[in-house]
Amino acid sequence: MEVQIRHSGNLIEISPASVEPLLQEKLEYWYRSMNHDPRADNAGKMTFQRKRIYRVDGDRILCLQGVLQRVLDTLNAAGCHTEYTDLREPKVLITDEVNLARYIPEQGLRHGQGEILSLVEENFFGQFEAPTGYGKTELIVMLAAYFPKARIIICSPSISLMKDTYPRLLAVTPSVSRTGGGKKETPGRVVLTTDKSLLRVPVDQYDMLFFDEVHRAASGAASKVLAQVRHTRMFGFSATTRKRGDGADLRTEALFGPVLFEMSYADAQARGYVSPIKYYMADLTEHECDINSANWDLPAYRKMNCYWYNQVRNLKLMRAAATIPVQLGMPPDAQIMVAVETLSQAYALKRIAPDYEVVYAERDRKDWERERTNGKIPQDEIFLDKERREQFRQDFSAGRLRKVICTPTWSTGMNFTSLDIIVSASGATSQILTIQWGGRASRVREGKDFALIIDCADQWDPWAKRRAGDRRRSYNQKGWTPVTVGTVSAYRQESLL
Repeated sequence: MEVQIRHSGNLIEISPASVEPLLQEKLEYWYRSMNHDPRADNAGKMTFQRKRIYRVDGDRILCLQGVLQRVLDTLNAAGCHTEYTDLREPKVLITDEVNLARYIPEQGLRHGQGEILSLVEENFFGQFEAPTGYGKTELIVMLAAYFPKARIIICSPSISLMKDTYPRLLAVTPSVSRTGGGKKETPGRVVLTTDKSLLRVPVDQYDMLFFDEVHRAASGAASKVLAQVRHTRMFGFSATTRKRGDGADLRTEALFGPVLFEMSYADAQARGYVSPIKYYMADLTEHECDINSANWDLPAYRKMNCYWYNQVRNLKLMRAAATIPVQLGMPPDAQIMVAVETLSQAYALKRIAPDYEVVYAERDRKDWERERTNGKIPQDEIFLDKERREQFRQDFSAGRLRKVICTPTWSTGMNFTSLDIIVSASGATSQILTIQWGGRASRVREGKDFALIIDCADQWDPWAKRRAGDRRRSYNQKGWTPVTVGTVSAYRQESLL
């Protein structure tokens, strides 16, 4: 069969549409979601919905350019003869006036960064994967200098990182503006924004877009904006470009294309870019969980009663945080972040360890007051407003604040050089979140021998064993080292103090 493929802007047009059955399997994915509404018949259960990343328009199929190679490979494997026509505009080229040396850090380019610069120059789209701590943000700043005549959008994963990146961009180009985080400045040559503020940026009027933590681009408003882009070259950066928990990796590929460069954690560690990571998993048996309940078949019930509010599990984890690091030779004042899934779980842990501060994302004060009235939040707790949250971030970044319990608001887009220990308390099974949380402690600093993850080997039923096994496999795939330094008993006291 003769197949015509026309590539215009960020779209590819495939004709005739009769080849749809050949492409359907490669251009569809199963979207997974959990229904958290307790009133629903399927409350707490996973649902699956088949989604496609193309549409049929008359006798042609339209899809985003990121899956071009996937389309070509599939059609060629089916014996089709493809004729490809590239109608895109010329690339944004580097001019002779660029002196990149002035923008390179004193220690020079890290291994692979020069290759990434070249790949961005040669391609219209692509993804780049490297561990947290490799220097992705610094690389994006260098790219803004590398293309001095290109109009560029840089999408940061958080307002905090946006604030940190802004002065670094000003050092390489004077024309930088911000959209998001309370800012709406006159657009400059370089626009610094967040994924939630992309709706306010005329993306199609810019030559290039660099999306930090690109795994976030497949969901929310950002994906809808980016799917409409027709002439902007788009590149994504992340430590976890694939294996989204909702199955939408194909959507990210459609927007940004395949992974062009990948550096493993082991390689980055061998080159001294990131710290070695060890992990310890405390045992939790079926005798330490309330597994006898009529609601046991609901995953939401298991998570609440055997993860979030399980006093024995919480005590074991916090006891491990107080004892295991010292047994491994870490300093007694090592900085610790406890990663939780919900605010209720955060306060359940704080009742055990009151010397920890609780950090969470912006939320409505009325909802927070209602939860405090219902007893989910201690009566003496102070509401975490925007200013106090920013002060916590600054204090934690500077090492002045040593112990926090944190919801996923700090799981990505944060640079914590002083962080030594992650306590993974949520029981989450998402490979992306597991690796992102672990990566928070990967920053290299003088005197730091390794970082430590403390987790729980939940053994109370096959469902929990599978989830704990998934996290363990994620750690092992990254080359992180398991340690056994004895067992941790479950204290029955209300406090570790």
